[in-house]
Amino acid sequence: MNKVQNPQSRLSDDPASQAELRLLGPFQLRVGGRTAELKARKARALLAYLAVRAGQDVSRETLMGLLWPDRASAQARASLRQTLSSVRKALGPSAATVLHAGNDTVRLDGGGIWLDRTLIAADTAGLTLEQRSTIAEHCRGAFLEGFALDEPEFDRWLAAERAAVRAETSALLAGLAAAYEQNRDLDAALRYGTRLLSLDPLQEHVHRSLMRCYAEQRRFDAALGQYEQCRRELQEQLGVDPEPQTQALVQSIKAQRRKPGPPPAPQASPKPSEPGAAQKPSVAILPFANLSGDPDQDLLGDGISRDIITELSRFRTLSVVAQHSSFALRDESADIRDIGARLGAQYVVEGSVRRAGDAIRITAQLVEAETGHSLWAQRYDRTIGDIFAVQDDVSRSIVAVLPGRVQVDVAERALRKPPSDMRAYEHMLKGKHLRDGLNAVDNARARAELRQALKLDPGYARAYMYLADTYVVDLWLGLADDGASAMSLDLARKGAALDNRDVYIQDQIGFALLCEGLWDEAERQFTRTLDRIVNEAESMAWCGYAFLLLGHPDRARTIVAEARALDPLHAPALDWVEGQVQFFAGAYESAVQALIGEALLNSLGHAFLVSAYACLGKPEEAAAALQRFIEVRQGEFAARGKIPGAATVQDLAGGYRGMWRRQEDWARLAAGLRHAGLPEG
Repeated sequence: MNKVQNPQSRLSDDPASQAELRLLGPFQLRVGGRTAELKARKARALLAYLAVRAGQDVSRETLMGLLWPDRASAQARASLRQTLSSVRKALGPSAATVLHAGNDTVRLDGGGIWLDRTLIAADTAGLTLEQRSTIAEHCRGAFLEGFALDEPEFDRWLAAERAAVRAETSALLAGLAAAYEQNRDLDAALRYGTRLLSLDPLQEHVHRSLMRCYAEQRRFDAALGQYEQCRRELQEQLGVDPEPQTQALVQSIKAQRRKPGPPPAPQASPKPSEPGAAQKPSVAILPFANLSGDPDQDLLGDGISRDIITELSRFRTLSVVAQHSSFALRDESADIRDIGARLGAQYVVEGSVRRAGDAIRITAQLVEAETGHSLWAQRYDRTIGDIFAVQDDVSRSIVAVLPGRVQVDVAERALRKPPSDMRAYEHMLKGKHLRDGLNAVDNARARAELRQALKLDPGYARAYMYLADTYVVDLWLGLADDGASAMSLDLARKGAALDNRDVYIQDQIGFALLCEGLWDEAERQFTRTLDRIVNEAESMAWCGYAFLLLGHPDRARTIVAEARALDPLHAPALDWVEGQVQFFAGAYESAVQALIGEALLNSLGHAFLVSAYACLGKPEEAAAALQRFIEVRQGEFAARGKIPGAATVQDLAGGYRGMWRRQEDWARLAAGLRHAGLPEG
């Protein structure tokens, strides 16, 4: 994670060599306190691209493809040399230490140049409110505002950077607006909230925040004007009315305007009874019981419970009961259903710790509070050494499993409900459940569920993310309509603008970038996402799959193995991933073992099974698997109303080609299909 740079910091001992590059807004380069001349658009584009990738070696071939794609290699190389010379001249004395150009690569060292782009990308968790406000003041425009190059590859990169800056700025402004409202600094809250709406005027909760601030200042006309703006935007862009929460707030403001007195109190969060509310399931973690008779083991049991509470609180799809509430019931022997009712929890996690000599046994189970039914249970046998290492190990194992088990239970109950009784959260989980099938029929049904979730709650970040993912799945399977990759990226960006800290949304942005062919940007996105992941096993596994598609099979294998170890009860989709990882590792027997059974989710899984059998020299198994692949693949086309192609490599497997950065990876799959008997076509 980038460290926040102090905007006032001195970058070197020699004032004449200082370089400052501003990309948030119009391009501006200053050296030694003066504006540096760099008029050529491609010189500006080159410096901006290298600055964003500071510290990375960028191949000359990549830069030539970005900026001079239509020129012959020798001519493009000469143009790059000339443009680098212009950049070096503009940077002045600092160029010697900042810009490094080798025979094959170019690198800009970030330590010698101040860049505003790194501010918004930095981790601001440890900063004061004033420091975050200072950062926001540097974010005064779009990335390279007003700049265009008309070179396809560069313009795609530029669009992705602009989207990332937009999302990161939105997250920063949202945090500032909320913090200043809580601190009763209403002018500052209004200022940052207004800026936030300029980025996305459909954020209804932000409109409500501004309405509350205006009302507290007794500026009732401004509050009602804000409501009218909200209503108009929702009607014109989405064709929907404001939420009941918003309508109740405006009525409260109208009543307050008619009589003197204190302004209306902030509105509470939507109650479960409100139609469509995106209610998250609540989980209470009870202190683990000490069954050893040794008071010293209370430390371990309590530590595990506290760690689970802390780590589960990271998951956006769960509401976790606070520790002081659940620990208050430590000495009570009430029925689990009574405990759930008292804590307002739909699910309860309970466990025990028992020690005998150097051996220790820890048990944990997840219980549905309303029925008392156990949904999951596990036993962990460890040897006592470092008690804190045991605590960390067991806590991490439990946390990696619990969110998925809760989601599965909610989704399964949602499948039994009539749609009219379902809330946004349930539609979202049903959509995710269907999307996890990774097949043509379920994916289309998932899209309908996720659209319904967004109709009920237009600000639901996770629903945008999973909806974006349905387009990714279609693109993988070669079933997508025109514009699907752009649609996926647009939806993923909307989700990130609403919740930029959710790692699942972050990895989805990476897949959307992959589908747009923005390989370098996607790789940076997945690297950043992995840095944020702690116990999110599913997101970790998908990041591993991304590195497989990006051409890094060894890294993919390591990441996916860690994710599968974290969650031994993973969904079949992760076995589908594992089969492909093992195939590209040359472990064909392991690929077969991973793919057979529930992991054969779609035609792509069948294709890899065929190729693995072929590479193992098992012609009979390969032939049988090939026949099934042809049936499944042609069924996918038929399910989407597309004319099935001939039974050839090109017609049936050609649609997968765009998944991989390296075309030799697709060629390896295709070679196995040919070896199994599928003609080229």
